[in-house]
Amino acid sequence: MDFLTKDNIELGKGTETRTVGDVIAGLPKEVHPLVKKAYEYEQNGDYENLTKVCQEILKAEPTSKDIQMLLGKSYFEQDVMPMAQITFWDVTEAWPDDEESRLYLALSFYAQENYKKAVENFEILHSRPNYRPDFLNAYADSLMKLDCKEKAAEIMREEILAWEKGTFPIGGEMLDRVFRNLLEHDIKEDPGKLAEDMKMYYRYLAHIDMDDEGQRKVAAALVFFCEHLTKKWYRPYFAELLEYITACGFLKEENYVKTLESAYASMESYLFHEDHQINALLEGYLTAFFDRTFSADLSQKEKDNIDAAILNYEWYVCQYYEDHKDEFMYIRKTYPHSWALVRDSMDEIMANPAVVAKKTVEALQKYTQGMSKTQLEQALTVAYKDVTRSSKAPVYISEGNNSYKRMQPKVGRNDPCPCGSGKKYKKCCGK
Repeated sequence: MDFLTKDNIELGKGTETRTVGDVIAGLPKEVHPLVKKAYEYEQNGDYENLTKVCQEILKAEPTSKDIQMLLGKSYFEQDVMPMAQITFWDVTEAWPDDEESRLYLALSFYAQENYKKAVENFEILHSRPNYRPDFLNAYADSLMKLDCKEKAAEIMREEILAWEKGTFPIGGEMLDRVFRNLLEHDIKEDPGKLAEDMKMYYRYLAHIDMDDEGQRKVAAALVFFCEHLTKKWYRPYFAELLEYITACGFLKEENYVKTLESAYASMESYLFHEDHQINALLEGYLTAFFDRTFSADLSQKEKDNIDAAILNYEWYVCQYYEDHKDEFMYIRKTYPHSWALVRDSMDEIMANPAVVAKKTVEALQKYTQGMSKTQLEQALTVAYKDVTRSSKAPVYISEGNNSYKRMQPKVGRNDPCPCGSGKKYKKCCGK
């Protein structure tokens, strides 16, 4: 938080604006050059030297609130939170009604994961009238960490409503996280509030600029909200979100368009898994193409496994297609985004399944360690009979109270984020 402009220093929200001259006037003359140097260091972001100068000034004038605040901010910006906390604590003890020092003290506790102390100080600020609530995101998150979920949701809605009314400016990144946290709370804890909160989210999306950063936020949100598709009741809300984003044309860059396509296909994958008209063979065929299209950062072995799976399923489909054309037309109509992934493959198979079957056998020899074509065809025939008789048997993974089929490996904290931002997952959608 930068309270210094070219000509003045803003000391605390809601108080009078003071100049550097005002600060100097209350200090001994011998430290005046150091004070000017201190504010210069702050303006330039040179916090290491700022710390040293502030410490030197305080030796001469240990009770200066302005210099203590500068020192505390310097520690804060350098992520030296224990020292920031001590410094801001001293200021709030001396000036208990000072809002800026109270805010920084609360944020220092929050950064050190002392959520109880953070909430105590945020609550003091929250109770005061006419104070710009730019601390609400950290306040709500602290409440969440203390399992005060309903109160946290109230604070998040208060922040969003203040933004809508223009009560205070808020950065897009911060507001994006507020919406994400609030909607996740609704999905997990309070489904009855989701519809109304989604309306606010749509208004937010309509407001932000859809430049590269705006598109990144939308794509990241899709990745985030995909994680909740295990809940059947939630899927219509997710479908509505996809339709809204599509209708508004928010995503134009290639990477982000691919994320949207992936979101549609992900939702369809849950639906066709539960669809009794889609058997194990057809599901395996669709899933293999999904994995090849949307899985990222795979090893060569993993890529080879997916390619081999696709060849196997293409051979099965060559045998299956002639007597089950209506099933493929059903997929085409009911699951258009999944169909788009297999369209090229199906065009070839529908044109001449025998030719495609021959080509897949030839291609599969690369993966079968010396099997002849005859041996491979015999093995495929046996496998085909098995897969047409088998019921769906996906791998289920339990997380919390939900067991569900995972289409792709879970994203690791240090893996590239699947939203296409280029950042690590933990620095992007995994925050």
